[in-house]
Amino acid sequence: EEQLSQWNPIGKLLTPLKEAVPGLDVKGFLRNRSRLDLHGQSDSVGPGVRKNYDFSMHEWLAELDVRYKLGPELELVNIDNFLYDAFFDWEDSPGESWKKEPYRTTRRTRHYYRTTDRILRELYLDWYPGNWWLRLGKQQVAWGKMLSKVIDVINPSDNWSGVFDTSDNFEWTRIPTWMAGATYYFRESYFQFMWIPDFEPNARVSSAREGNPFGPMTPPPSGATATRSRVTDEPSASFRNHELALNLNTKWRKWDISLFYFYHWDDSPTSFRRAFIPKGEIDPFTRGIVDRDTFYTERKPTRLHTLGTAVEKQGWMLGRNWISLIEVNYTMNDYFAQAKPAGMSNEAWFRIDPNGVTKRNWISAAWNLNANFFQNELKTFLQLVYDRTFGWDDRLRGTRSGND
Repeated sequence: EEQLSQWNPIGKLLTPLKEAVPGLDVKGFLRNRSRLDLHGQSDSVGPGVRKNYDFSMHEWLAELDVRYKLGPELELVNIDNFLYDAFFDWEDSPGESWKKEPYRTTRRTRHYYRTTDRILRELYLDWYPGNWWLRLGKQQVAWGKMLSKVIDVINPSDNWSGVFDTSDNFEWTRIPTWMAGATYYFRESYFQFMWIPDFEPNARVSSAREGNPFGPMTPPPSGATATRSRVTDEPSASFRNHELALNLNTKWRKWDISLFYFYHWDDSPTSFRRAFIPKGEIDPFTRGIVDRDTFYTERKPTRLHTLGTAVEKQGWMLGRNWISLIEVNYTMNDYFAQAKPAGMSNEAWFRIDPNGVTKRNWISAAWNLNANFFQNELKTFLQLVYDRTFGWDDRLRGTRSGND
């Protein structure tokens, strides 16, 4: 068992390099993730949905981790990722949608990493002067320990695989950003400050209308209304648009307590309605006659204030160690889309509610209790999650639940 746990397929090939360059550490891994869709072999997966593939993923990811000690208090870290998904070579193109935007762009970005931004996963400098820990560069910051994201809000997420993402994959679904972090340690506490000048939105894949392997199997949209996005606005690089985060951690009577504040942009832009063209009128953007009522939207990130806490306690009970963890996230000024009131025309709806969105505050909290059994061979946990949107009504549309 010891030999298996320490097995290294490269063996001692890197030893001469490490001996020739004192302070250098090189490591990495190669992993494969494959998913085989066993439901439906042709057009049988649902009305209006085509499926021309069996594998929905055959991904190879190689990671290279290089660390070099510049001195007793300085270390330079570089982590590179190289991704190749054989799905696009093994399977036929899943429908005509892949030939059109935005799905053609999705195919280019998910087939393999071909840009420096994707390959350069992390690049930062660590400095440990006295009671300080300073980190500068492209990095990811993991706040929270839950099996779902409650206070893990610093980095945006690559949500391309949707519901298939799990907690053991958060390290690779976070999108590292350029930032500076300073942490000061005193007694049994520390205070952390982060300055983030680099804005990055969540990465997501829209559901292709014909068998998109990365999206839900849903029929093509239909109805009397069309919604089209004309512009995606992003904040400029000026200082007033930067993000700031504060985190205070302390220990009190065997309790580990953290309080944090994050002033940031919503990583998922909000769609604000900007124009309405009734059916039969000339579309000023395409110069054609629209065949149904059409709304044009502008996607804009909005500013949010996020407050939260994390409380952890370990204790011995029933002959084993138990860990209890509570995390709370309270976010203010988030935007939610609103549904059209029953019986109202699209034109009247746009006149009285031109933006189509409204602000709400919401809270997300989770409690996790875990312990190990059978000589630590079996890890068990119980996790309860509570979500609430304040001022919820039936017209709101969003990911947060109502008043329960």
